[in-house]
Amino acid sequence: MQEITKHFVVCHVDAPGQQVGASQFPQGYQFPSMEQLAAMLPSVVQHFGFKYVIGIGVGAGAYVLAKFALIFPDLVEGLVLVNIDPNGKGWIDWAATKLSGLTSTLPDT
Repeated sequence: MQEITKHFVVCHVDAPGQQVGASQFPQGYQFPSMEQLAAMLPSVVQHFGFKYVIGIGVGAGAYVLAKFALIFPDLVEGLVLVNIDPNGKGWIDWAATKLSGLTSTLPDT
């Protein structure tokens, strides 16, 4: 990681309440939508004085970054998105589907 940071800045952004040591949300707190989370990111970009970002996101973070890129394309140089489909199957589900498909074609004996 030290070698990477010689060439650019790494900034990790957590959703509200997801950071280490976060306190409980007060009763009645309304967690922001994915669109609202994406709309918060330009303030982070501005705070650090970035011209643009290359975002890396996994799961919900990938979805938020995709929304961010659609809303603010001039602030995004590129994205790496992993497991962005909230309905996507994990590898265990995928393997189970493949295996059950194989066994369903075998004749019962």
